[in-house]
Amino acid sequence: IRMMIPGAKVVHILRNPLDTCWSNFKQPLEGGLAMFASNLTNCAEYYRIHKDIMLHWSKLLPKSSILELHYEDLVQNQLEKTTELLEFIGVPWEDEVMSFHRTPGSVVTASVAQARPARPRLAPELGSWTSILAVMRTADLLQRTDEAH
Repeated sequence: IRMMIPGAKVVHILRNPLDTCWSNFKQPLEGGLAMFASNLTNCAEYYRIHKDIMLHWSKLLPKSSILELHYEDLVQNQLEKTTELLEFIGVPWEDEVMSFHRTPGSVVTASVAQARPARPRLAPELGSWTSILAVMRTADLLQRTDEAH
């Protein structure tokens, strides 16, 4: 991004890896996107690659050009983190920012239900991977057993 737009600022949203992988895996993605989310192993590998790439760029680019925000912090401290984000990108505060769910227009993402809820609530999505923890442990055990034979 900074090579195409010198001086651009990058906002990197980090999320719990298990929540990220589970969220991507359960989405019905198509085309090239389906490849990285077709199974949990692929999700984990692409998450690791993404993390490595961001680590690389964070070493090369000025600290003032990348803002890392943790999704969990943004959800739990929305006002504080939104203020931090807007200051970083140089956009003035508007009260409507906190009412994103009321903004007219279309949302074309896998998170459309979160962007247009009857009432805003993102926190229940935190830790959603725990609902399938037993399945993940069983899958891991089966994989390790299979690799041993």
